[in-house]
Amino acid sequence: MARKRISSSIKFPKVKLVYKSPQARAKAKGGISKGMMNSRSIIKTTLSEALQKSMKTSVWAWPRSTIRKSGESAGSPRDIFDTGTLSRSQKIATNYSGGSLMINISYSTPYASLVHYGGAHRPYGDESRPLQLLPARPWIYATVTGTYGIEKYDMKGHLEAAIRDEWLSRFNPY
Repeated sequence: MARKRISSSIKFPKVKLVYKSPQARAKAKGGISKGMMNSRSIIKTTLSEALQKSMKTSVWAWPRSTIRKSGESAGSPRDIFDTGTLSRSQKIATNYSGGSLMINISYSTPYASLVHYGGAHRPYGDESRPLQLLPARPWIYATVTGTYGIEKYDMKGHLEAAIRDEWLSRFNPY
């Protein structure tokens, strides 16, 4: 299955600042840059939590009842959290370069794409069994866009808060 990318961007308004000195300009630009750098760890943590919550929310359609590892029966709609293997395989990497913050979300389990995008498979790889169609349960997309009954992740809010906090630490007169 080909890999697909989910892309989301945040556009900030152009801000014109008038500086009284080159030092003030450097301090202001440094405040914005440092705030963006600080936002990386905040976003990694809060985005990870939002993705976990999306997986554990019972909004995902499923065509049949399934007995989970715990012995519990899961119908439809349901969550997509069973043993936690998929959830634990999550990796979030951030990169700040040239004024841009990039975030890469990946899951390393072999079936992550099948869960997210849906598809067909033979249970347990047994060629004698009929193909089963699995519906897409796009928890990453839903978290980033606020669809499928999942609350949209507020990356812009976390980024703005980190910049605001750094700005205040540099310029707050109190």
